[in-house]
Amino acid sequence: MSVDPSPRNGFDATTPSTKLQLGTLSSSPSPMAPSISSASSAGCLLPKMPKEATDEEMDTLLGGIVALRDEIYWFRSEAMRWTIQLDLVSIKVTTQEYCEFLEQLSQGNFEYAIAVTALWAIEFVYYESFALCTQSNAKTPTELREACERWSNMEFKNYCVLLKGLADKYLEGSNLHVRQKAEEIFVQILKQEIKFWDMSTCDENCI
Repeated sequence: MSVDPSPRNGFDATTPSTKLQLGTLSSSPSPMAPSISSASSAGCLLPKMPKEATDEEMDTLLGGIVALRDEIYWFRSEAMRWTIQLDLVSIKVTTQEYCEFLEQLSQGNFEYAIAVTALWAIEFVYYESFALCTQSNAKTPTELREACERWSNMEFKNYCVLLKGLADKYLEGSNLHVRQKAEEIFVQILKQEIKFWDMSTCDENCI
């Protein structure tokens, strides 16, 4: 598949409202909701792993799940920094729909090739989106640099590259039906991501 994930780059570093720029802090039922749902998808991959999967492949998936702990702590500290009371954050329809979609992915009876492709798509688009905000011409406010650099660093990029390698490996050995289903879900993920990131450029009345 050669679909460009860049449409997710609705994150606008010049938007006046910092809370809306952070998106996942102000628009989620909890700031960790999409991340937890994504981790759930990663966790569900482990039982699906083919017997011929290597230890390195398992380490890649486990590493992503373990990283969620630090991510949750970071979100909580950022909420305190921006005086956001997490228990008072109202859920946005867009966020709810995205989380439900991710839950369906994690609970569905999808082949391993499809599931690992979905995880790669979610993580890689996240990397690409934040990487744009670290470019010299991005005009990213100083107070948002840490958030952008957190998901645009080389370590996270390498993780995405490893996931892509898994997706390519198992899609190559799959039949046409599986490859078509993987592409269908890939496109659905991009649509969800576009709507999710568009919340960063709308006013506080957006859904």
